[in-house]
Amino acid sequence: MGKFIGVGIGLFALAMAMPPAAAADMPLKAPPVPVPVWTWDGWYLGANAGYSWAHWGSISLFNNNFPVNSGPPAVGPIGTAFTNVADPNVNGWVGGLHAGRNWQFQNWVVGLEGDFSWSGERRHLDGSSVTVIPVGGTVVTIVDAELNTWKLQWFSTMRGRLGWANDGWLAYVTGGAAVGRAQYEHTSAVTATVTAGGVSVSATNVNVVSESKTKWGYSAGGGIEKAFSPSWIGRLEYLYVDLGSHTFVQFTNAQGTNFGTSVRLHDNIVRAGISYLFNAGPVAAR
Repeated sequence: MGKFIGVGIGLFALAMAMPPAAAADMPLKAPPVPVPVWTWDGWYLGANAGYSWAHWGSISLFNNNFPVNSGPPAVGPIGTAFTNVADPNVNGWVGGLHAGRNWQFQNWVVGLEGDFSWSGERRHLDGSSVTVIPVGGTVVTIVDAELNTWKLQWFSTMRGRLGWANDGWLAYVTGGAAVGRAQYEHTSAVTATVTAGGVSVSATNVNVVSESKTKWGYSAGGGIEKAFSPSWIGRLEYLYVDLGSHTFVQFTNAQGTNFGTSVRLHDNIVRAGISYLFNAGPVAAR
């Protein structure tokens, strides 16, 4: 018994005599390593492209400008081939740039975004009618051609965004102000031909009216985004843009004829884009 007590006292004395450096060499348990998570916080800049479509309901306020059917001229009294109501499909490509800022609060992401897009949206609606009027041995032929064009030249939006983030995915809704420049152009060509005794004489009167107008309105929509790297983000977005209505080329000409066409300006837009997120990347979870 005394022998064991003596051995224990000796080991205790030896441990007390060890230098501090020897104790420092003993292995310690490492602290836990923070797990990186994705953040959407930061400024971003990108480009987008897509397609837009809408019915630009139009009403000719004072005379029939819109052909009922396209194709060969309609034969009959003047005006039977035309109406004062049209619903043209103003469709085409859109493409432009966008930029914004995100702030992330846990899974919630709020942000502001602005964009500018060029547009190839347009629609042509053309037609003509022929009227033949026999007067004794003379025949009067009147050809009336009406040419109409609607265009959206460009548009821009300034919107807020609210989204829910799950790691590298973000689903969001968006809405705000919109501004765009639309154009309507109308050409009317009336040719009268008088034929008598085998001789024909013709005269043509052409009127061209056109107006471009910048209009303010609103936009709303939503989309999804996917982060493919610490800085590069892809997106797919739907946006509705409403610029209200405008009466184009409203005037009274020298002959006292009134003219004007009221057009409903709105668009459905689907577009894909890519963005570069600044000051971004994984951050340590708390």
